[in-house]
Amino acid sequence: MARFYRRVPFAAGLAAIALLILPASGIGSESARTLAPSARNGNTAVFKPPRALAAAIVGGELVVGATHMTLSPGQIRALGRRGGLRVRVPRRSARVVLSLRLESTTGAGGGAGGAGHGTAATIAVGPALVADSPGADPAFDPLSGGRLYSAASPFNQPIPADPAIAPDSASMAQSLVRAEGQKGFVLTVDEWTVPSYFADPSTPLRSISLGGGPPQWGIAAGYPPYPPGSSEGGLPAEMPEQLRGVPIPEGAEADPSSDAHMTILDRAANCEYDLYGAYRTADGWHAAWANSTRLDGSGVYPRGMGTKAAGFANLAGLIWPQELRAGHIDHALFFAYPFTKSGGPVAPATAGDGDSEALGAIPEGARVQLDPSLDLDSLGLRPYQRTIAEAMQTYGMILGDTGGAFGLYAVGRRGFAGNPYQGLLPEEDFPDLSRIPASRFRVLELPPQQAKPPQQLVPSGCGDFG
Repeated sequence: MARFYRRVPFAAGLAAIALLILPASGIGSESARTLAPSARNGNTAVFKPPRALAAAIVGGELVVGATHMTLSPGQIRALGRRGGLRVRVPRRSARVVLSLRLESTTGAGGGAGGAGHGTAATIAVGPALVADSPGADPAFDPLSGGRLYSAASPFNQPIPADPAIAPDSASMAQSLVRAEGQKGFVLTVDEWTVPSYFADPSTPLRSISLGGGPPQWGIAAGYPPYPPGSSEGGLPAEMPEQLRGVPIPEGAEADPSSDAHMTILDRAANCEYDLYGAYRTADGWHAAWANSTRLDGSGVYPRGMGTKAAGFANLAGLIWPQELRAGHIDHALFFAYPFTKSGGPVAPATAGDGDSEALGAIPEGARVQLDPSLDLDSLGLRPYQRTIAEAMQTYGMILGDTGGAFGLYAVGRRGFAGNPYQGLLPEEDFPDLSRIPASRFRVLELPPQQAKPPQQLVPSGCGDFG
C-alpha cells in the first residue's frame, strides 16, 4: 500500500565518460577519434556514433572483463537511431570495450568505410557500463529503448479511437479531482516506488526468506483457504517459506518506504523477480513476499500472489528515465490514489486491497484515459509533463494500488549509480503533475468486480518456491 511522505536525498553525478573509436586495422592509433556521448546522466551513457560509422556497422562484440557478449541486432539498430544506444553505468568501475565490425561504404580514408569490409572498430569506455546479457532480447530491455512485457500485455495496448466509457465515469473522475485537492497529483521517484537492479550470468543466486504474505494479505487472509488447483478465492492453505534461485547483485537496496519494494531484472534468463517488504540481514535476504514473472509475459500475475496490491508486476506501468529522455512512453501508466473501491478488483487486476465506499470510488484494475481531445499545447506543460500526458491520452493509466496521494510512479533512483533523472525532472520531493487537469480524465467501461478473486501460485520458470 503506497504512501507518499518524504524524499530521500541522492548523490548525483559521475565522472565524464569518453568514447574512443579506434580502427583496429589499416589505420594506426594516431588516427583515433574521441567522441563524447550525446548525453551523460549519472548512470547512463548514450552511444551515438557518427551517421556514416553507424551505417557501416555489421556486427560487434561487447567485452566486459573476460566476458564476451555478441552485439544484438537491436543494439546495432539503436546505434544508428537518433537517440543512440543507452547503456547503464553500475556502481563499480571496470573496463568495458565494444568492438564493432564495419562494412566499407565510402572507400579508403578517414570515414567509417575506410576500415574496409568486416574491419573491427573498438570503443573503449570508462567507468564500466552494464552490458546486455548474452541471449537478452532488446525488445524487452528498457535500458536499450525496449518495452517490458509482451505486445498483448494490458499495459502495452493502446486505447482504441472510440472506446466505451463507464456510465459513472464523471463521478469517478471527480474522485480523482478530490484526491488531487487533498495531496496533489504527483510523480513519485525517490521512495514509495521500485528501485530496479540488473543481474547478469555472474550474479550470485540467493534464497529469499518469506514471511507475511502479499500486500493484500490482510483482506485475502479472511478468504477460505483452498487446496492447490482449486478455483476458490483466498490464499493457499500452505504458504512457501522461500523463493530460491534469485540473482541479487551486491549493493542492491530496497525502497526506503515501509513497502520496501525491489525488483531484479535478469535479461538473459528473461526473468523479473519482484520483492515486497524486502530487507537484508547478516543471514541473507528477507521479504514479506516475493514472486517472479517473465519479461515477455503480461506484466500481471495471473492468479494474484504478486507484490503489488492489484496483482501487477512491480515494474508494470512505471516510467523509465530513458522514456522521459526519448520524449515518449509506449505503455499505460500505473497509478495509485486514496479511494480504491471496495468489493474487489476488475480485470486486468487479479487481486486488490480496495475498501472505499466513497462516491465515485474507482476499483483497482480500472483504466483511466486523459481526454484525447484535450489540447496539450494549451496547458503550458513542462517536457516531462507533456510526455506523461501524451502517454495517458494514448495508453491511459491503470489503477494498481491504494495510495496516500493521487500519483504516478517512476523507477526508483536508488537503483542507479547516479541521478538518471537529472535534467529530466525537477528537484522536488514529488515532481508536480497538476498542470494535467484531473477533471479531464475519463474511466473506460469496467468489467465486473471480483469480490474474492482466486489466489494461486503460478510457476513462471524463474526461481522456485520452497
